[in-house]
Amino acid sequence: MDKFEEFLNKRKDKDKEEPVLDKALIIERYQNSVERFYREVAGWLKPYVTDGRITLNYEKVPITEEELGTYDAPQMTIRLGDAATVLMPIGANIIAAAGRIDMKGPYGKESMILVGPDGPTVTSMISTGYNPTPPPVPKQTPYEHLIWKFMLRSPRLHYVPVNEDSFKDYLMKVFGE
Repeated sequence: MDKFEEFLNKRKDKDKEEPVLDKALIIERYQNSVERFYREVAGWLKPYVTDGRITLNYEKVPITEEELGTYDAPQMTIRLGDAATVLMPIGANIIAAAGRIDMKGPYGKESMILVGPDGPTVTSMISTGYNPTPPPVPKQTPYEHLIWKFMLRSPRLHYVPVNEDSFKDYLMKVFGE
């Protein structure tokens, strides 16, 4: 067997070792996380819905992601008088996160990402040699322990956990308060 055949055989074996992306599971987890989050938001806003100052609407919207294809995800609209803010699902295939939702209102947009309690982690490797040794894979946070955080870009990139107070603060901001 010549070197080229050995190379091809190694590549074939390596391809077999690559983990298979469970697209259906990723999509289902994202959809469920978004639905749970919307239920939590509805709970925070319930007194204002009950007294008629806010209305909430839900619909399914299509999302297309390169790795996952097209699927439906829930979208929530928060209406305050004539103005509306939409919680738009962006997708599950997000760098350093398990999902993203954008809060888009008349006066701006805020992004929320689904990450571990310590925030997103990104690992990179620079190699100058052939056949480098990959870095150790960082420990992944179990999916059920992921939380939503606002991803704020100014003055520097930082993350704020989404809770009732922070949600209301950023909701007022995108509504123009």
